[in-house]
Amino acid sequence: MSTTTAEKHIFFSKVVQRESIEPPGMETYLQITFCLMKQTLCWYDHPTEFTSETSPAGQRGCAIDFSSREHQIDTFANMISGMGVPRQEQPTILKKISDMFQVAVPRKRVLVLIADVTVQLLGSYGDLGAIDNLIRSSPNVKFRLKYRGFTGTCRWETHTICDVDYHDTTITDELLLEIDRLTLESFETQWVRFVPATRSSVKSLQKVRLDSLDEATIKLNPSCSICKDDFAEGGVDQLVIPLPCAHHYHVDCIIRWLEMGHVCPLCRYALPTVEDGEPSNS
Repeated sequence: MSTTTAEKHIFFSKVVQRESIEPPGMETYLQITFCLMKQTLCWYDHPTEFTSETSPAGQRGCAIDFSSREHQIDTFANMISGMGVPRQEQPTILKKISDMFQVAVPRKRVLVLIADVTVQLLGSYGDLGAIDNLIRSSPNVKFRLKYRGFTGTCRWETHTICDVDYHDTTITDELLLEIDRLTLESFETQWVRFVPATRSSVKSLQKVRLDSLDEATIKLNPSCSICKDDFAEGGVDQLVIPLPCAHHYHVDCIIRWLEMGHVCPLCRYALPTVEDGEPSNS
């Protein structure tokens, strides 16, 4: 019976920007999608005797205000951690995202493609170094992604990992300092979200039926950006809460959100944090 004699993980990642089909009013937003693909390569008794299996392992996405893109690094670190990306691989990915943001433009999609290649030696062949060099120079991982625009039209896209996307396992002090700086700036910018809205401002928000909203408004905001569920799944007679900025959410989702923070998850519109008659801390 064969047993694993050696195993190694090799990571690749690339960050690209692609055209997007988004509704009017989204000019200041940037859509970001994280995709993780896992590939297992098993070698046996000869350099040419191996098996390969590739499968998607996770996908997450969010829309952020374009002007705040450089202050979201901590959020992105949490997202890729939740997808199971090891901590030592994260600085390389975060640096690539930061570099892309220097040239990114709004109303386009940013794709963060991550490949985790696992090499297993299950037989007598054991030259892990030669296999490592082969995979690094000629990776064979493809991402086939389904993109759905706001109109409901769908298309398939294929993206390929190449040798320049390889993760050097050497993490320099300069890279760690850069990630620390970006993370600190992200925290200092985002702390305001943890100041709750006033009870009176939350109580004044109106619950309305989904079908009472304009069709254009529903197309602009087809899903709850807090729980990520499509509103269509709940029926047209479900109750939602529109904020003064016109972004709407599930009733329970937005009430819980405003108990912890006072800004709209999509556009950062701020609700009051001080009741009338109370002194302000500002």
